Amino acid sequence: VRIILSKMEISFTSALPLRKSDMKIKVGYGYDIHRLEKGDSSFLLAGVKVSSPYQVIAHSDGDALYHSLANALLSIVGAGDIGTYFPDNSEKTKNMDSREIVLFAKEECEKRGYEIISICVDIILEAVRLSPYREKIQNSLSSLFSLEKEDVNVAFNTKEGLGAVGQNEAIEVTSLVTVKKD
Repeated sequence: VRIILSKMEISFTSALPLRKSDMKIKVGYGYDIHRLEKGDSSFLLAGVKVSSPYQVIAHSDGDALYHSLANALLSIVGAGDIGTYFPDNSEKTKNMDSREIVLFAKEECEKRGYEIISICVDIILEAVRLSPYREKIQNSLSSLFSLEKEDVNVAFNTKEGLGAVGQNEAIEVTSLVTVKKD
């Protein structure tokens, strides 16, 4: 392989034959946001209960991390988003356990021959410091997806006081999921 960028040239060789039919790798992106309201409560992230002076306002149980991951998984197979399968105006999905949503999306990938090989999530929240929950969330995800802990990254960010998240009015989660298909 030879790559020329301006006047820089990079060359490398591979000991393994690279054929298009060897393996397919895809990355899915997912996003979710939920409103927050004051109230001594807690909310869920990957099924982990997070103590908070805010509660998540949602039709289901409001696990924004599971929703974001489900959207990422569905994007891998071109299957739309979670609203297609779990509408937020249906009595069937009222207070639904979001684990069911992410397991549905996981199954959609697996039945098409994809194996999940890594997960990266970024939880954006001003209202609560989440670092004490990192290991529990990481363990929850590695267990659910049968991945090594090193293949699951959980990051936390704030909005530095900006926008709905920065004003403690919302929580956002973004997800990247990498899959392979032999």
